[in-house]
Amino acid sequence: MLSSILFIGKYFIIAGITAIFIASLALIVWSLVNMGKKMMFIFKDIFKPYSSEQKRLDIEVITVIDGILIAILLYLFSSGLFELFIGRVVTPEWLVVKNIYDLKDLLISMIVVILAIVFLEHLIEWKDAKTTFYFGIAIAIVIGALTLYVKFVHSIHS
Repeated sequence: MLSSILFIGKYFIIAGITAIFIASLALIVWSLVNMGKKMMFIFKDIFKPYSSEQKRLDIEVITVIDGILIAILLYLFSSGLFELFIGRVVTPEWLVVKNIYDLKDLLISMIVVILAIVFLEHLIEWKDAKTTFYFGIAIAIVIGALTLYVKFVHSIHS
């Protein structure tokens, strides 16, 4: 009985992997459409002096790039989950997921990239030096804690 329940659980895992994969595709499509829109604005204003509107466009382009990176990481995460729980996926050797810790590393990498882009967006909007400094310190602490966690986990499992 337990084995049949666990076998049925496999389909829930497949549903979760499929949802992550679909989210990745949707985010790629959203990013491509938005990057196309941003490129039209860039080429329209290519010879105009740099303005606050173009500064806002810079932030929007960085946000789209962030979306593309997250979409790629979601794709890698879904293929890694598939490889762990379902079967082999044809991927480059550096992308092969051997255990759950590889997926955690990928997730932590995604968080670090997102934090870095959020800080960059904040930096471009620069309003208050003190707030920006504290925001940067907070992000650095989170990234440091994640780095220590990864080192700790790797030292335990190696």
